[in-house]
Amino acid sequence: MSYGFQVINDNSFIQVDEKSSVYAVAFTGTTGTLAPDSGSGFYRATVNLGSGNNLVNSLLCARPASTWTTSAKKIWRVGAPGVAGNNLAYIYSNTSAPVDYFVMRDMKDVVSPAGTGYGLEVYDSTGSNVVYSSNKEVGKVHQTV
Repeated sequence: MSYGFQVINDNSFIQVDEKSSVYAVAFTGTTGTLAPDSGSGFYRATVNLGSGNNLVNSLLCARPASTWTTSAKKIWRVGAPGVAGNNLAYIYSNTSAPVDYFVMRDMKDVVSPAGTGYGLEVYDSTGSNVVYSSNKEVGKVHQTV
């Protein structure tokens, strides 16, 4: 980095700088009851990833909705964006119970300069793309199973 701002953690890992690729939550939702997926024995929901640039770089995450009552129910697979259609992806489960989902995209595809007068925004070297904004929720992995 020849100039600008860097955030480095205790392990000397650069967390934010002008070249950062930070994923931000673009939107969230909850599926309805999942429909049987013909012949597979699973249930499936189709998620619309919305519109815009770089949909193939979207990250679709899912978790059981609050209505799930037993650990025997599982989300088996979250399909890659574009597999189900241009802007669609699938979520598969062994139950028809609803699933919460989160669609994340690269920060520069989600955020335009806020102009709110507060917070922190980091731009790339062109000065036109926001690569980090404190005004947008950033995707974090809290637990894996």
